[in-house]
Formats: sequence, C-alpha cells, structure tokens
Amino acid sequence: MRHFGAIAISVFVVFGAVSAASAEAMFMGLGDLPGGGFSSYASAVSADGSVVVGWSASAEGEHAFRWQNGVMTDLGVLPGADTSIARATSADGSVVVGYSSSSRFGSEPGRAFRWENGVISDLGILPGIFGSSATAVSLDGSVIIGNSGLPFRWQDGVLSELDIPGGVSAMSADTYVIVGRARHTGATWAARDSL
Repeated sequence: MRHFGAIAISVFVVFGAVSAASAEAMFMGLGDLPGGGFSSYASAVSADGSVVVGWSASAEGEHAFRWQNGVMTDLGVLPGADTSIARATSADGSVVVGYSSSSRFGSEPGRAFRWENGVISDLGILPGIFGSSATAVSLDGSVIIGNSGLPFRWQDGVLSELDIPGGVSAMSADTYVIVGRARHTGATWAARDSL
C-alpha cells in the first residue's frame, strides 16, 4: 500500500542561498528507493551540498541511501540485517556512517557501519555491549564517533571507548570538540589533548 500526504515527498534539497535580501529557493524532491512506497528522510549533506544521505523505504525494508546528481543509491545492510539508517557523511560525501539492524524499532540492537566505495563495513561494538550506532564522521571520513552503550571513537579500524558521560551526536571539523547529552541536558566536551 502506498501512503500519500505529508510523506509523499519527504526528502528535499534546497538549492541557493536564502537571505532577507533574496527569498528565492528551489525545492527538489530526492525520491525514494525502488519498491518501497513514497517515504524517505534526509539526515546529512556534504560540505558543498552535492551529496545527501539518509534512509528510504525500499522493497527490502528501510535502507540507507546516498543521493548524488539525481541518483539515489541503496547502501545496503550489514550481514544478517534488513535495515540501515545513514546519519552522517564526510565533507566530500564519499564516506557515510550510521547503523544497520535486523529490526529498526524491535529488540535487536543495531551495529554501527561505515560505507565507502560501495562497501558497507561493521565498526563493531564495545566489550560487553550488544549494539552500536555511528552518529558523526570527520571531514575526511577517518574518524567516527557514536554510541555503543557508552560513547565511542573509531579510527584506523579500532573502536575505543570515550571517557565522557552520556551519548555523543556530533563533533567539530578538527574532531576535538564533541557534543551530545549528559543525563538530561545538552553538553559539550572539549578534549583537544585526549582524543
């Protein structure tokens, strides 16, 4: 069954600067993956705006996508999973991160992934934890942060726990300032020397 209405074109890109002097903007629907109905969600964009990532309904379930030059590419899922969600992309859009799971809202925990050059890779989990989710990636795609019960940092194939409270959601371009939540409030951690 196809759903219409508010989600008929739920992903769009705004091209052009919108300011008080010029209120012109061009809205363009990105579409959705084949076979899944009219549903998609954009979660991040490359530095120059040419690449958009997110997730879309598809014939196989919700899958992460990468959109460039009018083409939406299905990023696939990790082995044993049926869902993937893209959360962030590198500055040039070549690296995409997020999580993949066997049930987006079910009891199965997800696993953080990194996608590059058509290959989706499992980032792993912290010891004693059952799931992970990548939330941000550095400009060059070499550093990833996320949550695996505890905040983590992934670099050079190594997943390590961050010694900060709460969960992480984003980081600065130089990767030294990380923001997220600590208990029930927003927080920022500056860790120039420890990361």
